[in-house]
Amino acid sequence: MPSGNYTELAFSVDVIEVRRRDGGPMRDALRLHPHQEVRMVPSWKCGWRIYTTMGLERKYARIFEVDGRVKWYRSQPLTLEFMLDGKPVRYTPDFEVAISDTVIIVETKPALMLARSPKLQRKLDEVKRIYADRGKPWIRLGSGKLPPTPWMDAAADIEARGRTLIDPLDEQRVLRSLQENGPATLQECASRVRRHSQPENAVLSMILRSRRIEAEMNGPVWPGTMISLR
Repeated sequence: MPSGNYTELAFSVDVIEVRRRDGGPMRDALRLHPHQEVRMVPSWKCGWRIYTTMGLERKYARIFEVDGRVKWYRSQPLTLEFMLDGKPVRYTPDFEVAISDTVIIVETKPALMLARSPKLQRKLDEVKRIYADRGKPWIRLGSGKLPPTPWMDAAADIEARGRTLIDPLDEQRVLRSLQENGPATLQECASRVRRHSQPENAVLSMILRSRRIEAEMNGPVWPGTMISLR
């Protein structure tokens, strides 16, 4: 890899972590997955592009986008080069996720895929060991860790409708109302918005950008959805 565009961190003689200097994805998803649908979605939370190939990746990207505990996340953030079974291999995780002050490396793989590929399982086991030896969190998320359907339905609405901007004064009015009066419906919060043609969407944007409020995640968002401070 051209040294001018990448940085290398040597964990040991034969283990190297490589990242792009601009923070972009390490893999050319279109080239590596020519027969899969590759989706690029600009993250409204983070301000950069997120690439996904599998449906499971897309679901977790939506979770990271909406979950207020997540400060930021990246897709394909690094490539780890190491030896496995006496051969050099490369591994690029699906995501890197920042929760509070902890940065976690995340792999999204269904358990069935690993059961069908012992070699892939050994590879991920070795990656987990490498990062555990260095005190870095690495986790695999499968379908069994997904939130229930009502949560995902709410997340889909918030992700779609919250891609807008709210005037700072309107945001302060919403926050002040919640601070003084406690949780309120989306409709009630939207009544505090004066400078947006779709005030409910302006309120939902606060979930993605400032992360200072949260919504009840009990199905599709509607005017009666409860909003509270985080």
